[in-house]
Amino acid sequence: MDNLMDLLQIHQQSKHKIYHLEALFDDFAYIGTDIRANSLDEAELILKSVFGTKFPEDPTIFCLSEEWIH
Repeated sequence: MDNLMDLLQIHQQSKHKIYHLEALFDDFAYIGTDIRANSLDEAELILKSVFGTKFPEDPTIFCLSEEWIH
């Protein structure tokens, strides 16, 4: 299990940006902060996968911030 966690940590460290996304649907807000990804599409995919089946099919997703990791 430690090897898997090490691999995931290394993979996350290779990301170049940090995103803050919010998805709105009906009366709910789905918030993802500190999402490490190389692109907005990848960040949106991570947001969707975190919420799993509870995430609506076609919400409006807003990118509130996109910061480069130096």
